Amino acid sequence: MRVLFTNDPPLIKYGIAQGFQQLNHEIHIMQGEQERLWGQPLSEQRLRLEQAIEEFKPDFVFTEGHPDFDPLTVCKTISSHKIPHLYWAIEDPVCTNLSTKTYIPYADWVFTTTAECVPFTAPSAGGRNCCCLDVIRVFIVLGVNIPNTVTI
Repeated sequence: MRVLFTNDPPLIKYGIAQGFQQLNHEIHIMQGEQERLWGQPLSEQRLRLEQAIEEFKPDFVFTEGHPDFDPLTVCKTISSHKIPHLYWAIEDPVCTNLSTKTYIPYADWVFTTTAECVPFTAPSAGGRNCCCLDVIRVFIVLGVNIPNTVTI
């Protein structure tokens, strides 16, 4: 499986991305001056994301938190490629209204870190799929084969 991460905070770079890599999946983290989305004009964000998708050809795209890039540009660009989009709402409950609710109608899966935010991301609230995050659940949702050696 090929996983594209749209941002490079330590929890992605040294956390969940490494988990996918340890399970023998290919990862690409958009990082550095040539790739990063945050702080760029909308047209540049779209161009950089398009280029990463075209070059890496991910099976899904993973976005987290409240990075300083435009959620609608990111969501619509990913959607136009018909690639599943996962959003990890690491800022819940502080930024539920600011960022999570922006992603809800567009992301195929919304993972929240806060159980009380699940109702905001549920299909009845306009979301597609949601659950309270634990890393094992992410792997199960994606159909990742977890070897018996993983300790939970």
